[in-house]
Amino acid sequence: MIGLEKASQVGGPWQAVPANQLSITSDGKLVDSSTSSAGYYRLNIETQDGAGAPVGLPLASLPKEIVSLAQGHLDSLYVEEAEWQGAVLGPVVVPVYHPAVDRGKAPAFYEFKVVAPRSQSTSPNDPRPDRGYIVVSSGPHFFPVGDYATEGPTPSERLRFLARSTAVHILRYSATFWVAENEQGQVVASLGPMPYRIPEGVLKYIGQEHESRVEGGQMTQQGMRPGLGGEPYGSYGDFKKDVVSGPVHTVLRQFTARRALVDWNLYHDKTPEILSVPLKRTVTVLDNELIASADLEEPIANIAPAGVKGLTVTGLEQGAAILMVISPTRECQFYVLAVGSFGGSFDPMGWSSWSESYGGRCADIPRYTQEWDLSECCSDGYSGCGATAWAMFYGYWDHQGVNNLIAGSGGTPWSNNDAVRSCIRSVFDSIDTWCTGIGGAAATNPWDMGYGYEWANARDEGITLSWSWTVPYTSSGPRNRARASIRDHAHPAIVGTGYFEHYPLAYGYRSRNFTWLGITWQTDRQWKVNNGWGSGACSWVNAAGCFFGTDGHCY
Repeated sequence: MIGLEKASQVGGPWQAVPANQLSITSDGKLVDSSTSSAGYYRLNIETQDGAGAPVGLPLASLPKEIVSLAQGHLDSLYVEEAEWQGAVLGPVVVPVYHPAVDRGKAPAFYEFKVVAPRSQSTSPNDPRPDRGYIVVSSGPHFFPVGDYATEGPTPSERLRFLARSTAVHILRYSATFWVAENEQGQVVASLGPMPYRIPEGVLKYIGQEHESRVEGGQMTQQGMRPGLGGEPYGSYGDFKKDVVSGPVHTVLRQFTARRALVDWNLYHDKTPEILSVPLKRTVTVLDNELIASADLEEPIANIAPAGVKGLTVTGLEQGAAILMVISPTRECQFYVLAVGSFGGSFDPMGWSSWSESYGGRCADIPRYTQEWDLSECCSDGYSGCGATAWAMFYGYWDHQGVNNLIAGSGGTPWSNNDAVRSCIRSVFDSIDTWCTGIGGAAATNPWDMGYGYEWANARDEGITLSWSWTVPYTSSGPRNRARASIRDHAHPAIVGTGYFEHYPLAYGYRSRNFTWLGITWQTDRQWKVNNGWGSGACSWVNAAGCFFGTDGHCY
């Protein structure tokens, strides 16, 4: 990294001059308007961060497969994302780390900056050069493409700005929690709140979906609400240690990696074993396998364990879907379940274009955010993403004409005001949000999250809602429920992303298919969400590990 420094004398002291605060002349020179006196300037070149890793890598030096994944993702969204039309990958790629991947010594991810090409510039520098970023995994510990955005700075740029240093070590724990460490391994900047310690008892519910329903404001079906409570970490060091070797993180990482391997294999022209079953008939497959639970990513068949061994399958409609089976020892295997007959001329192999559905627009979602030190919530802390997601849900329905959920007679507020704070405060209590005490974060367990429906009753407005929760990456039920809300009923949905980490409001869903040997199945899925960070910008996030989902409306 090259930084500009200035001093009033040749011997210093030298002071950093942020380049983004300098104006540019028509012939490409930099103008420092902060001083009228003469000075001395020099370039400071940093090649390593505090951990001895490179602060950036030339695009041309990366493995071809990694660059191909980023370029392929950029190309595949050329039509859908207007901001990426004509955009290119930037020349410098930032290595990003995770302490459980190669012991944190080798990059776990690569962050590609997306920029406008110089040919589109109307001046020496494009007035809007930032076109977002793409994060690509370095291997099958995670999905090939992790996160991306089509506008604004990259996560590493934001962290380095907050840390006031380019020499920080960048770590990505999840899409919603990034950290910049100094050379002592201490946190000097972060994006998102540090997660809480997930109770080990949650592993009992792997592969299960727990559903609840409310009709006309009354509970008609109550799903499992286990008496498990998370707890805060004592320090960042405790959190980091648990991420590497704790039982819950270890198991969830294994499930994530096994599912991610399916997508990585597709890029290498490999598919899981194909299990063919007839249409409209019931058969048993995997009759020598011990199966505790199973999940089919698309509901093209009814499935159930056939006693101790095997899986009973009834084909409902012709098609194919990824099937996951989980053993009593929590080992998982993936297959392609193909219902009906396939053969004859094969379709071309490869990815389809994206198929998109929407339950509203980004402009329909109020720009609510978490409140700091809100009375009856967390003292010296935030009010939590769960309550904010519910407030955005109610604000959306207010905007659709329900009127009394947030606004009363004053019209729907588009940012936090006393009416929004009243909703957040009430929902905070209904969903049993608790204060972690670390970084001011507040957490909500997924089995409690659905009870935010009680606010509609308190406002004498109607609500019909179903919701479900699961252990991340072990059941498709919550994702399919939220997808039905958006795709089939044109309603936004509250979803859970990460490892029990975040609740945004999703109003868009898209997927694309992969075809191989004449069989086509869906394997790439994303939500369009407002994250509840007080912004009017919405972004696409991975829907693979959805652990909570709603389907409902107010009236």
